[in-house]
Amino acid sequence: MSDNATSGMWRSGNDLVIQPDHAQLPMRCLWTNEPVRKMTEMTLHETQVDDQGFTTTIQQSELKVSLPVNPDWLKQRAALRNRIARILLIVGGIVLLISIIAAFIINSISNGSIAVLFVGAGGGGLGGLAVIIGAAIPFLKGVGMDPTVYAGARFLDNAIIIRRVSPEFLEGLPAWDGPTN
Repeated sequence: MSDNATSGMWRSGNDLVIQPDHAQLPMRCLWTNEPVRKMTEMTLHETQVDDQGFTTTIQQSELKVSLPVNPDWLKQRAALRNRIARILLIVGGIVLLISIIAAFIINSISNGSIAVLFVGAGGGGLGGLAVIIGAAIPFLKGVGMDPTVYAGARFLDNAIIIRRVSPEFLEGLPAWDGPTN
């Protein structure tokens, strides 16, 4: 790549650092390095968790940018996300069902209603319910089903870090010497 083709773009490990106002991205997919015909509007997400002992702050940001993306990669990404969500929903349902059955067994053996509270609601039951809700929330928000939403981004003052980019795409780019967090 010539210097003109790489202006506004750097590599940092497996990550691509771009200055959105200056980068001229080549028409190659960021994740497969295959040629693409057009840019795809992607929504980049960043989640920052600041844990300060007693309090935890979660801040989410998003930015819409046009990126060179292989449409087949997007289809594979959507299929994988759907498979993972189905697995999480099934596991959550099984954990919830097992905890309810265990509560009934313990309740029938001990003949006390306290077992339902500890096993059915406070124990594995809530764990199973948490897995189901955790898997469902992204889909309810529309994030889980949309393959053009990418959560592997980090926003800096004057640059964007896009995580886990194809090593072949990064080949030949100068190293980033700025901050990464």
